[in-house]
Amino acid sequence: MHYPMKKEIPWDKVGKYISGEASSKQRKEVEAWIEADPDHAELFEELKDIWESKQEEEWDVDLAWENISGKLIGDRETSLRLVNLSGDQVKKTGYSSKTNRNKIWGYRVAVSLILIVGVLLTLILSLEQPTSEEPPAMQELIVERGQRSQFKLSDGTQVWLNSDSRLEVPARFSGDFREVHLEGEAFFDVAENPDKPFLIHARESFTKVLGTQFNLQAYPGEQVQIVVKEGRVAFGGSHQMEDESSELVKNQRAVLSDTNHLTINEVNDLERYIGWTEGRLVFRDTPLKEVAKKLERRYDIECTIEELALEDRTVTATFKKESIIEVLEIITLSVGISYEKDKQYVRFLNKESKQVFN
Repeated sequence: MHYPMKKEIPWDKVGKYISGEASSKQRKEVEAWIEADPDHAELFEELKDIWESKQEEEWDVDLAWENISGKLIGDRETSLRLVNLSGDQVKKTGYSSKTNRNKIWGYRVAVSLILIVGVLLTLILSLEQPTSEEPPAMQELIVERGQRSQFKLSDGTQVWLNSDSRLEVPARFSGDFREVHLEGEAFFDVAENPDKPFLIHARESFTKVLGTQFNLQAYPGEQVQIVVKEGRVAFGGSHQMEDESSELVKNQRAVLSDTNHLTINEVNDLERYIGWTEGRLVFRDTPLKEVAKKLERRYDIECTIEELALEDRTVTATFKKESIIEVLEIITLSVGISYEKDKQYVRFLNKESKQVFN
């Protein structure tokens, strides 16, 4: 069977259709997509079978992953393996139609994650296996806004990829380095291998490690920054030679400016930088401008701040399961401003200038 490319598949709508959450319009769109191609219908049935087979059982993400990825990937080589983000929690709260109806939302979120992130991952990784004469094919993992993903590389390195991020890796590591390319934000728990350092290219920076834990943020238009949780890391601008890089150790943070100036400081609160790996948004005297960017990625919204004077107002709060409305209410109350929301658009403004969205 030839599966269609990612851009042809409305993953979000398919997930809602299967879990019974699609609107009438979305149902019609999915049904039209299914009828348009026999391959669409076959893929849909595979996903539907996974959903229906688990209604009276504990949700086993690994088994579901094997069922679908085995068919999509076949015997092609891949250096990635999907890991369930909510792991034990999902398995402990498996859905039973008789006794656990109140847990259906969490169950459907788990399935949506498999559909939107898991299957997307397998499609991206379904590349032809390289011959021994050819360099390894590059594979790209993309995590959209409002999502997070955790996976393991073939060398044992674990990666948490944040919203609106992408990571490019080879189908297999070869040569003297384990090289990857990052755009966005990721937390790495690098498997130790003194003979083959792990090298990350992120915008105008490079990070070299043998085995350690750290968070690297490199979104377009923002400064590149790294925070080390364990071990040692060599970090510097891409134009620098390796012996010109700076070595960072546990609880140190480095920020690379647009002019390639490196600033290093000690970090007392790692949670602020890595809390997102466990689904938390942690703000500690964080400027509203930075808060707005994180909300955009977390909740898939668009934020604007009406006045420059408001951008530097700071927020101190921690969120995890709160809705976007709850988060907006708490933030605006704490900094003494107001907001207006229309669908996915949010505007922060002074209380005195509040007006109705056009």
